[in-house]
Amino acid sequence: MFLADSTGDMGIEADLFADAVARAAAEDTVVTVHAEDADLFDESAKERADADAWSAFRTAEAEAAAVERALEVGADSAAAIHIAHTSTPEGVDAASDAGATCEVTPHHLFLSRDDLEELGTFGRMNPPLRSEARREAVFERVADGTVDVVATDHAPHTRAEKDASIWDAPSGVPGVETMLPLLLNEVREGTLTLERVRDLVAANPARIFDVAGKGTVAAGTDADLVLVDLDDAREIRGADLHSKCGWTPFEGHTGVFPTLTLVRGHVAYDARGDGETFGDAVGENVRP
Repeated sequence: MFLADSTGDMGIEADLFADAVARAAAEDTVVTVHAEDADLFDESAKERADADAWSAFRTAEAEAAAVERALEVGADSAAAIHIAHTSTPEGVDAASDAGATCEVTPHHLFLSRDDLEELGTFGRMNPPLRSEARREAVFERVADGTVDVVATDHAPHTRAEKDASIWDAPSGVPGVETMLPLLLNEVREGTLTLERVRDLVAANPARIFDVAGKGTVAAGTDADLVLVDLDDAREIRGADLHSKCGWTPFEGHTGVFPTLTLVRGHVAYDARGDGETFGDAVGENVRP
């Protein structure tokens, strides 16, 4: 997988990007692109200090234009293009119309610029939060099958790191532990189906990136499974999560959390009894 910051001045020159895409296509490798065109950023927003200034600076138009350019370069080489963390309906539609794939994040699905007054610098991310109208349009495209994948773009910065000015705080938010609970709550509320969530978080990623043994429940595949009770919804609280960063941008939202998690058939997490039990399959980046 080849990763690019954009097709312009965001870390890779246009000619270099085109050459990399051509080489990836020759190797039958998916090209994943973070698409934002820095030439279309609104420099006047730098005069502001409010939390919304970051969204005003990194405009929706900058993403849409960069997606279009990435797709054009991909078409020239017959490359498989995957647009990462798409935050606009325009970007989603462009990818879909071109036969490319795309993903969106939980924060672009469940948060918008309307939340920035409360989130402050904890809501700074790349791409930034968009308008409520764009958020709703992106969610519609998740529900109707236009979006291929939901991925977290997980960035667990600490409270101390995020407690800075909007221009100095690092970009990114934690999202690994809350992604599935948020999506499952949409199933509980009837806005998504279990089959759609399965495709978004398992089947489609495995298919797009050709990950063997993943994405399906079938003989011979890895038994990566979760047990959930859709009637058991609860409020999301950062204090209850296991990431060492200790906070979440989804504080107060509702989620349906797994009660049992298996990784390759081994218990990673079990909350069916009293308390929680972690198995040998669990990672080390959790609070004790």
